[in-house]
Amino acid sequence: MSPFSAHINLVLLTTLAVNLGLGIYIYIKNSRSQVNQTFSALLVVIALWTFTFLALVSAGSPETALFWRRLTPVGSSLAASLFLYFSLIFPTRLPKVSALNLPLIFSPGVFFAIASVFFDEMIRGIAFTDAAQPFLARPIFGWLYNFYTLYLLLYFLGGLGVLSYKYFKGQPQERSQIVWVLGGLGGSVLAVITTSLILPVFGVSNLFIFGPAFTLIAAFFISYAIARYQLLGVEEFLSSGVLVIGITLAIVGTIACFAFALYGLLLPLYTILANLTLGLLVFFND
Repeated sequence: MSPFSAHINLVLLTTLAVNLGLGIYIYIKNSRSQVNQTFSALLVVIALWTFTFLALVSAGSPETALFWRRLTPVGSSLAASLFLYFSLIFPTRLPKVSALNLPLIFSPGVFFAIASVFFDEMIRGIAFTDAAQPFLARPIFGWLYNFYTLYLLLYFLGGLGVLSYKYFKGQPQERSQIVWVLGGLGGSVLAVITTSLILPVFGVSNLFIFGPAFTLIAAFFISYAIARYQLLGVEEFLSSGVLVIGITLAIVGTIACFAFALYGLLLPLYTILANLTLGLLVFFND
C-alpha cells in the first residue's frame, strides 16, 4: 500500500469511528426522541458509507474496486432521505409532516440504494488509470446515475433550505440550536456534494475519495453544540460523550486495521485518538 493510500485510510478510519461513536451516544442519551433517533441513524449511515470508501481504497484488484465503487451510492442514498426528514422534524416538526409522509420521503433513497447493488445502470464500470491505486479510477456512469444525482441535490439542498427557513422563522431558542446544525451540516453537505457527486459527473474523480472526511465538519459543530448548549437534549457530553466516541474510535479502528491488514496504521491511529480526546476536553472546557 502506498503512503498516499495509507494516509487516506487513516482519515477514513477516523471519520467512520467519529460518526459511529457520536451516533451511538446521541441515541443512548435520548432513545425515545424521534429527532435523536433520526439524527443517530443519519450518522450511522454516514459511517457505513465511509466504510465503503475504506474498502474501496483497500481494494486489491480492479474487480474488487468496481464492487465497492458500486456500493458507495447505497449510503449516500439513504443519508439524503434521513437528512431531509431530520430537517423537517428538527427542532420541531413542521405541521404537515406525519408518518403518512415517510414512504414518500424514503422511497427514492431505498430505490437508488437497491439499484446501485443489483443493477449496473448506476455505475456500468470503471476506467483504471493507475493499477496500484484502483480507487482513483474514473467511473463509467449509467443513465440512472443522472437521476440519482438529481435526487441527492434536491434532497440535500432541500434539507438545508428547510433548516434555513426554520432559522429565520423560529424563536430565539430554536435559532440558537438550528444555527449550529445548519452550519455544520451545511458545510459538510456542500463539500461532499462538490467532491463526491458533481466533480465525478464532469470526469474529475481524484477528489471523490475525500468526500466522507468532510462529514467531520458536521461532527465537530454538533459535538461543540452538545457540549456548550446541550443540543438534542444531550447532557454531560464531556464526561461520557467523549469517552464513548474515544472507545468507538479505538474499537472500530483496531478491527478495521486487522480486517484490511493495515497494521502500520495502528500506532498513528492511537496517537490521533489520544490527541483528539485531549484536544476536545481542553477546547470544550475553555
